[in-house]
Amino acid sequence: MVSNAEPLRQRLPAQDLSRLSLVNHQPKKLKEWVDALPMMNVGETSRQVFQTLQELTRLQVDAAERLDLLEILRPTVHALCNSLSKHYLNQSVMLPERATKVATLAQAMQSHLATGYKLVALAGLDKLARKREPESIRLASVATQRAISELTGNLLRSTQLYLNTPPNLWLELHTLYLLGAEQQLLLVPVSDMLHRHAEKTTLEEAYIQALLLATCKPNKLRQSEIAQIGQLSEIWAPLVRLREFSGSGELFVFDLAKDAPPTYRSQAQAGAADHVRAIVPTALVERLTELLKLAQQGSPKSSGEAALNSALLQHLVQAWSELSERSFSRVMHDGMLEISLGLTASHYFLAGKHDFDTMMQGIQSRFMIADEDNPFLKPKPLGGASHRPDDRNGKDVWAMAFGNVESNEQHEYKLAFQEKAQTGPDRYDTHQCQIVNISPGGYCIEWIGDVPASVKAGEILGLREDGHNGWSVGVIRWVKQLPGHGAQLGVEVLAPKAKPCGARVIKKTGEASEYMRTLLLPEMKAISRPATLITPALTFRTGYKLVLNLDGEEVKAQLTQQVSATQSFSQFEFTLMRRPTEGEAAATRTNSAHDDEDFDSIWASL
Repeated sequence: MVSNAEPLRQRLPAQDLSRLSLVNHQPKKLKEWVDALPMMNVGETSRQVFQTLQELTRLQVDAAERLDLLEILRPTVHALCNSLSKHYLNQSVMLPERATKVATLAQAMQSHLATGYKLVALAGLDKLARKREPESIRLASVATQRAISELTGNLLRSTQLYLNTPPNLWLELHTLYLLGAEQQLLLVPVSDMLHRHAEKTTLEEAYIQALLLATCKPNKLRQSEIAQIGQLSEIWAPLVRLREFSGSGELFVFDLAKDAPPTYRSQAQAGAADHVRAIVPTALVERLTELLKLAQQGSPKSSGEAALNSALLQHLVQAWSELSERSFSRVMHDGMLEISLGLTASHYFLAGKHDFDTMMQGIQSRFMIADEDNPFLKPKPLGGASHRPDDRNGKDVWAMAFGNVESNEQHEYKLAFQEKAQTGPDRYDTHQCQIVNISPGGYCIEWIGDVPASVKAGEILGLREDGHNGWSVGVIRWVKQLPGHGAQLGVEVLAPKAKPCGARVIKKTGEASEYMRTLLLPEMKAISRPATLITPALTFRTGYKLVLNLDGEEVKAQLTQQVSATQSFSQFEFTLMRRPTEGEAAATRTNSAHDDEDFDSIWASL
């Protein structure tokens, strides 16, 4: 019997069943049963598969046959989990009761599948410890890789829901890896037909996928981005090395004897040296840096790695190559923070509750556009290479900048019409949140009760503390669900004040798109940051020429450099150009005029 397996054995069920309730456990019969399942009826199929998985972990059968049965069920389990995900993804952070139950069902199904593979893995490892034969190697390596993969599926789901990792998950992952290392199985090739990008993998690569998911700062990402990382880790895992802890140069370390994920070396608690390992992602960071350069050059998007946007690539490069230290210390604070969600609502409150269309027609202006003392209009001076569209290849820079502006405009026209269609008192709500702690750089806040679906990492916020009249601008940087209570948010303050304005893109033909809501953030001399412009996420890009409308007065500008981006907004440095002539202004105005629980309650509802 293999050593160090106790963390796994003590949580495995007893094999006390001689048969399955719903189907004969012969592989051929099970395959026929699976093929006949009513997959369009997700609820009924989930009920039958869930029951069969539970029983299979208790079935008295040898390891080889159990592996065959699990391999028959596995594709169906994954298909069902994918179907169930629509009930709990892309919803509010704090899920309603039904969605929570569906998510728990998906976790339970994949957990039972992992348990079945753990039974096979331990049996195969025991055989391998007695005698090293090809069949024992196959049995142990396949089952161990599958068990790690299914546990990683549970980790991915918990991460997407901003929940704590299930208890003992990391200890089981570490134990499976350690047992595989003892039996020299880490590099044995294993086929996995459920992989999207890499059919061949190894036990070590499967384990590294879990490590990458834990170290990518997932609480700062959206659910779709976490899913992308989970899939692409199949091809990234071979670029990552694991090594024994040396005490110098390591960024991430983890203790194989603890139920804990990897952490930054500077934050890790001391452990026994022989149990501590380090992650070396150098080659992966180099690969992501190459992809980031291509993305910033505007290379055509395709699938796989090339589909990653530059903001996500930048996030991953930073997450896996450097430890971000806090610029300011946090102080406990007892107070309330009033927030507005999204660019539209924040624009409204920053504008003193003035309607956007009224603003564009011109309110009494409080800001002089050409005033050299106006902190909102202090971009970097024009002339540096960093402020010119890329023309190194002799291409038409206007074509580069405006090649597909039409498709982006269609999105923003749709957004504009949706905004105009919204009426009633709930159009621009504000919300009261409890401040947990505070620093000059931001807040940690608690949202008590139901959490709107728009509360996501990367969402723009308007912020106002009790007793203050003015609004500042922030962004949600991380989210953590507090089950039964609400959510905890990390909020970064982007600027202590902002100027609401409108902007529209000047196309190559000279026409301009419809005005969209934008925010001017003032120059911040303390950190040597010029004035920047917050825009909707899709319409605006580096190199675009714009007309900015500040309380009815128009000025031309060009976006020179994107400094940050999320799925909700982009932030650009810009340079001011000449004011439009009366004829140009009239033309743009004319153009704009044409513009393991009791799941019985959910089977039927699924």
